[in-house]
Amino acid sequence: MFRSMVYSLALGALAVVASANNASAQVVFGVEGSADAVASDGLGGVNVTVGGTVLDLKAAPNAPLITGFGFGPTYADLLNPAPLPGRTQSGFVGSFIKATGATSAAGVITVGTIDIRPGIASLTGVITSNGVAGFVVNGTKCLLNTDPRLPLGVVVNDLGLPINAALAVPGASAICTGYPSNDGSGAFILFQLQVVGQATTAPGLAIGIERVASPGGVINVRGGISGLPLTLARTAVVTVSVYTPGATPLAPPVLLGTVNATPGALAGTRVFSFKSAKALAVVPKSVFVQVTQGTGVAAKTVKSPVVAVQ
Repeated sequence: MFRSMVYSLALGALAVVASANNASAQVVFGVEGSADAVASDGLGGVNVTVGGTVLDLKAAPNAPLITGFGFGPTYADLLNPAPLPGRTQSGFVGSFIKATGATSAAGVITVGTIDIRPGIASLTGVITSNGVAGFVVNGTKCLLNTDPRLPLGVVVNDLGLPINAALAVPGASAICTGYPSNDGSGAFILFQLQVVGQATTAPGLAIGIERVASPGGVINVRGGISGLPLTLARTAVVTVSVYTPGATPLAPPVLLGTVNATPGALAGTRVFSFKSAKALAVVPKSVFVQVTQGTGVAAKTVKSPVVAVQ
């Protein structure tokens, strides 16, 4: 959880990468707080100021891993001064920042990873109205994000499968993920709206990823499958394979592992929950899952969308 400002520099609790007597010793660094300023560093990178600390996000090849809620903003995104939806500050100013890396004995910070989010919030309840002006959940107006710098707002069911937003009826349970506005509108900006129990409108076999997380470097993937034959026995094996895309567009994907999907509450659906056997040395930026239904010439293989790891 983000806090107002936290610095992690206590030697007794942190790893020292080199000898403490060596001027080049590196100490683990961490900071969490709000972005007070975002500007170019003049060398192709971006400076993000958190309190009195300037985080230099260097240009390639030493650029840090940048993540967010389902997205990884580019440097061009970060430097775009246009206010984000529902916000009054310039660009990503005011966003929540969580950065890790190392600092030298001279105080020079090297950022390894940085998580950038306009806000962190969720809203759970029921849809009280659904119209052209947006959804209303528990009396709060919810607007799907359309800004290309952020993950585009999507409406899915509780399996992570796309649904027709117009069919989300009042009274349905809903889970909203996004951030509250600060422009006085009282709106909640949605990255994702989950409507519990609504059937997907996707024809045929479809896969959705409800969540991907990497606590401690262990990959957790949750989601669901729809469009399976209604006659499929509950004991029939449906195997889900979890991949991370290759390092380059032409490189083959890397298999992280497989898991069997279990019957879901809705007819013709299965749900799955995958956890990597051990912490990964390098956490992938994104994953996708794949399932094959049937055998022989009738077999059908479907790939889910690629989803960023959180």
